[in-house]
Amino acid sequence: MPMPRIPYRLSPAAMAVIGTTAAPRMADAENGVIATDWESGAEIWQLTVMVIDEGRAESMQIQVPQTGLPENLTIGSTVRLYDLVASPWARASLDRRGQARLSEGCNYRAEKLELLAAAPVAPGAPVAAAPGKTAEAPAANAEAPGAKKAA
Repeated sequence: MPMPRIPYRLSPAAMAVIGTTAAPRMADAENGVIATDWESGAEIWQLTVMVIDEGRAESMQIQVPQTGLPENLTIGSTVRLYDLVASPWARASLDRRGQARLSEGCNYRAEKLELLAAAPVAPGAPVAAAPGKTAEAPAANAEAPGAKKAA
């Protein structure tokens, strides 16, 4: 049974900053099975973003289909979240002593991320590419645009 999806409305001025690199969400970590979207079949990836909206900031771990991740997404990049939804969940279980335990939480999912501003990259630092793509790091001896040479 699919979880309920509650639209998570953000103001037009909302900003989201990438806090971690995207990683596949595992459906079965022991066997290396990546979770897939029920409707499209796309692999699901997860990452942490800091959402800043109306004077409040919240760190969220969100899930995004791999097809919705932009290229060159790095920590510190600013993105726009599209079709963000919240799915609350609860699970009852028994602990080692046979006592009932209730776990609850909320999953967040966006259909896609739009890269608004890439994070600055230090010379020689590795550049992260979107999952499944490759990127090259800038040359270690490359000069920044407009930089003056030492005499």
